[in-house]
Amino acid sequence: MLSPAESVETEFTAYPRANLCLKQAAETLGVDVCTLYEADHRRRELILIGSYGLAESSIGYRLSFDTGITGAVARTMVPISSKDPMRHPEFHLVEGSGEEKYRSYLGVPVMDFGQLDGVFVVQTIKSRIFRISEIEKLYAISKVVFGDLGMLRSADGHKVEPVRD
Repeated sequence: MLSPAESVETEFTAYPRANLCLKQAAETLGVDVCTLYEADHRRRELILIGSYGLAESSIGYRLSFDTGITGAVARTMVPISSKDPMRHPEFHLVEGSGEEKYRSYLGVPVMDFGQLDGVFVVQTIKSRIFRISEIEKLYAISKVVFGDLGMLRSADGHKVEPVRD
């Protein structure tokens, strides 16, 4: 029997296109939004590089490590879950994203050898609490999706490697 991480990797390697990976992640996790931010350490910012569920116009949005719940995930490098993110003290609305309708938030850091590569976020319309098993699954999925997006971006020459201090 495959471990949860191996099972997730097997599921997602069949979907090499980024939008399909994010859509598949949303369906697998039973969430309405999957968003991936890439870390730009030089500017201490996160760049929204892919999303299923948020407005397409939000792609490319830059968020400081010091701004919002997602910035807090990057800053602390620990997952943050909220069943009411708009009441969370770190909440920051990304204007034009359409995220104001979402009532639950889970963000996990995407790391490689102890370095932050990005943040993977899921959101739901219905308020809920994420279980530990879902957080673990999100970690596994985030690595696969982030890796797939990185390969897609390298293949067309647009990949910008995260700058590490």
